[in-house]
Amino acid sequence: MITGYAEHTRRAAYGSHRVLGVARLFRVLSSDTCVSVLSLLSGGEMTANDLLAKINTASIVLLQHLKALVNAGLVTVRGQGKQRYYAIDKEGYEIAMSQLQQLNTVEAG
Repeated sequence: MITGYAEHTRRAAYGSHRVLGVARLFRVLSSDTCVSVLSLLSGGEMTANDLLAKINTASIVLLQHLKALVNAGLVTVRGQGKQRYYAIDKEGYEIAMSQLQQLNTVEAG
């Protein structure tokens, strides 16, 4: 289940907190590690160990970035036994893209 920021963002995607949501989205996407994870997950679901084998970083750092992506609503996680499987959250991605596209429609003044 997605909680925290992602849940808040889904409820407020078009509300008064939209700018704050976009700022948080940019913060997550400003991380090279997060962008690398998203790129790898675009090929399908992966475990943390699968990701760690492809990204040159410490496991604790990767787990922190995965948590940030889950909290941002861009990635889902599911447990199966002792493994955690990560995948792109299609709904969260669509909300994020919608928020970014709305920046083009912001009127000055």
